[in-house]
Amino acid sequence: MRIDLTKFSQREPDQVDTAADILAGCVIDITKDYPPVQFLLRDRYGNGLISRGDLIGMKGKAKAGKTFACAALETAILSGSYMGFTAEKEGMKVLHVDTEQNIYNVAEKARMVHSLCGWPTSSSNERYIVLSLREFRPSERLERVRAAIDRYRPDCVYIDGIRDLCKDFNDIGESGVLIGELMRLSSRYECAILCVLHENKGDGNMRGHLGTELLNKCSETYQVSRESNSGMITVEQTECRNAPVGKWAFSIDEEGRLRPETVISKEDEKKEDLRQAFESIFSQRARYRHTDLTQAYMARSGVKDRTARNRIQDAVNTGIISKQDDGVYTLGDFSDDLNGSAPFYEDIYR
Repeated sequence: MRIDLTKFSQREPDQVDTAADILAGCVIDITKDYPPVQFLLRDRYGNGLISRGDLIGMKGKAKAGKTFACAALETAILSGSYMGFTAEKEGMKVLHVDTEQNIYNVAEKARMVHSLCGWPTSSSNERYIVLSLREFRPSERLERVRAAIDRYRPDCVYIDGIRDLCKDFNDIGESGVLIGELMRLSSRYECAILCVLHENKGDGNMRGHLGTELLNKCSETYQVSRESNSGMITVEQTECRNAPVGKWAFSIDEEGRLRPETVISKEDEKKEDLRQAFESIFSQRARYRHTDLTQAYMARSGVKDRTARNRIQDAVNTGIISKQDDGVYTLGDFSDDLNGSAPFYEDIYR
């Protein structure tokens, strides 16, 4: 007797409808125009950051300045422009959730953001909602985060202390559930959720299974570090799914106010070293043939012939020196102002 196997793969009409309902909105249609990623901020080059509907991670050692870095980004979103960042639209709302500090310190940080935005501190601005959840249990904290997002509909949520939304940040299951819930909230309410978490002392990764899960799901990750000597706080984007954003930095003055600082990239440092080398060489004479310039660079920098030739080409490409039609090299035009009013690199906050 032959068995008809096709009947085992057949579904009743109601089963087909149920499957279609479950998959509705999940299947990608490449002929459809989906909306592009929406960013809350852009840097001075037009690169977007803090994407709507995504999780963003911010890590750093204890007392590295993570809360101050959050305050700077909050100020840019709320005031329209700060620290070289520009808000994509006016009137956005920010929900700040603190799980660690006592209520006095939370209120002081809220007043600081009001001051940075140019708002009066005599009353709370309705566009900046601050929650203090230190006294609650983890499940109660998450419940209040949900309620606040639903009520206030913020454009951006800062959770300063995400590890306090779960009992054990090393529990794989609990960490996955928490990150999954935050992803759901960010998508449903179309807000960016920035999660602050301490990093490991040894490897610089975010702590625990919660940190691993957060890193896997983040669209952007930022690392905050503080220089021990100067106290300057630097924020660097370490992971990104979109166009990268450069480092930025600030310091805190005696009155607790944020002061922008200039960040010099490794690329700029190399260019500056190159500029100084050729300025020194051309201070001896105004014009060089290639052979003479190669010898002069070798003598000054202690490098071999091939390296010297490569550095000469680098200097030409960056405009530090110029090659004339007759093959003679001169100092580049822009170098005339390097010791005066025009810096080699631009202050990123101007």
